[in-house]
Amino acid sequence: MKGTFSMDEDKIKKLTDYYKNDGLTIIGMNDSQGVNTTSTIFKKGLLEYLGEILTTDELNPTVINTFSLLMNKTEHIDYFLRSNLNLE
Repeated sequence: MKGTFSMDEDKIKKLTDYYKNDGLTIIGMNDSQGVNTTSTIFKKGLLEYLGEILTTDELNPTVINTFSLLMNKTEHIDYFLRSNLNLE
């Protein structure tokens, strides 16, 4: 039906409405599934798609892609959390 939202669009709208006042930071860590293993660096990855889907006129999420096959193992994330990692 024209002019109606699908279930996914409705969920995305609810998310963007929820975060539009305080902002949203998305950080990808500790998962090799987020690593772009294609032959081109220009192909979008998981976080780029997620950030793009959640971007509106009222919300522009900060996306920090730290997916890595070598770094960001569990012990690294524990250190970041203990050290109170923040955007600054």
